[in-house]
Amino acid sequence: MNPKSRTVYSVLTVFLVMVLTLTAISPGGTAADEIKPIDLYVTPESEDLAIGDLLTHLLEARLSVKVSKKVQYLGVGLKKTARGEGDLFVGLKLPRPDSNIWAKSAHRLCDLGPIYEDVMAGWAVPSYLPEEKLGSLSDLSNPEVRERLYGEIIGYSSEEGLLEKSEAIIKSNKGLNGYKLVKINKMAAISELGRTIRNKEWIVTTIRRPSTPFSIYEVRFIADLTEEQRVHMFGRKDLMAKYPNKVTEFLSRFYLPIDLVNELIFLYDKDKGSAAKKFIDNYPDLVNYWVEGPSSL
Repeated sequence: MNPKSRTVYSVLTVFLVMVLTLTAISPGGTAADEIKPIDLYVTPESEDLAIGDLLTHLLEARLSVKVSKKVQYLGVGLKKTARGEGDLFVGLKLPRPDSNIWAKSAHRLCDLGPIYEDVMAGWAVPSYLPEEKLGSLSDLSNPEVRERLYGEIIGYSSEEGLLEKSEAIIKSNKGLNGYKLVKINKMAAISELGRTIRNKEWIVTTIRRPSTPFSIYEVRFIADLTEEQRVHMFGRKDLMAKYPNKVTEFLSRFYLPIDLVNELIFLYDKDKGSAAKKFIDNYPDLVNYWVEGPSSL
């Protein structure tokens, strides 16, 4: 090969290598399409487990992002996400003025906004009980009502301190003299509520919204034990830089009305494996908006 031919061959070789390199790293190339896996932390609460499954399904099926979902208690999951050990955290209720963990972690997190609101806890009764007879806390002082309830308020321990708040209400309210707080575990309380409703009996129980009982039974609050809260999705501080816009925009649009949260919980309790798909099939327009944005409307 003469020198001129070798020069032309070398130039063509360099050009070909550059083209192949640019193609590999271009937006349409393989390297750019590889999105880093997401480590998703959720609390053990039924609503957060259900939402975690829905997020996982959508990220993997619609956005081609691998997800590792892990159950973490609030304090642990929040700290790990703030340290960058996890990418997303679901399960923190706000406002939370009394939480040192939240105060120390807030500035190290990316707030993606609320994913559901109208979170409450309080004393609730079956909806079939006449509201004119038992519609508020003051109605509990009626001797007839006390007799129908056997002088009992059913309560279970929770993150919101429902037992402690219930005890404080009973002690501070003279109209509740003769009532006692019956402390049982959460599953027993749900079972007792179900038994009572099947028999059309009377009951007052501590309850959270959203929760399994709200997804199964028709109940209403007669006394609030907490202020209304909202649940936000939080990411690691550098979430926006780590993931492409299509992922972060989806996460920012993800929002459920409280009634749909209860519906999702119902599906999840019934069949964990199919809950996310059934929910997606039931609400295709909402899901398309989450994934594609306003262009889907």
